[in-house]
Amino acid sequence: MTQRDDGHDYRDSKNKAMAHEKKTNQQKYGVALAGLNNQINRLNQLNPSDTYTKQQLSTIIDDLTDVLVDLKMETGVDV
Repeated sequence: MTQRDDGHDYRDSKNKAMAHEKKTNQQKYGVALAGLNNQINRLNQLNPSDTYTKQQLSTIIDDLTDVLVDLKMETGVDV
C-alpha cells in the first residue's frame, strides 16, 4: 500500500469541494439560466416590421446573450 501525502489529501478535498459547488450552482442557478435562455429565444423569434424596432431588439438580444454567457461562465452551469 502506498502512502499518501498531505498534498493528495488537499487535492482530494479541493476536488470534492469544487464538485459540491458545481452541483449547488446547478441547483441554484440552472432554472434561472434556462429561463433567461428561453426568453432570449422568444425575443429572437419576434419579427417587428420597422427597422428601428428591429435594431433595438437586436441590441437587447445581444446584451442578454452576453449576460447569459457571463453567468454560465461564472457559475459553471450549462443550459
